[in-house]
Amino acid sequence: MKLVTIPIPDDLPQVLKMTDEEFGREARMLLAAKLYELGKVSAGSAAQLAGTDRLTFLALLSRYGVAAINLQGEEVEHEIAAARMVASLRRAPPPYRSALERGPGGGVSAGPAVTLRTPNRESSCLPNRSNPSRGVGSRCELR
Repeated sequence: MKLVTIPIPDDLPQVLKMTDEEFGREARMLLAAKLYELGKVSAGSAAQLAGTDRLTFLALLSRYGVAAINLQGEEVEHEIAAARMVASLRRAPPPYRSALERGPGGGVSAGPAVTLRTPNRESSCLPNRSNPSRGVGSRCELR
């Protein structure tokens, strides 16, 4: 790893009531959190920069006002569509719900796409082929 030197006032750590080591860790975490928030680095890379593991890094982000889930544009739309699909199918009458219950873990199996029609909407969802036990994934559409 490269070493970056940033000049700071001699008394800054003491003003912040930190030791020099605590200040260094805090500065690394702040830099990692900001780079992650801006989408410049992945959570894994940011965690490495912060000197911690990925899960701890994601848990610490809330202290800095940074969201741990950092989805961009179309990813957000897909996740919202998937959540709506699952919510609408859970509210559907039993014949429609049965499609969700046929696969492992109660999810859609890795078979063909599922299309469900209710009086108000048509929903289709492709199974998650890489992990069928996850059931419906972010490849769902509501019409």
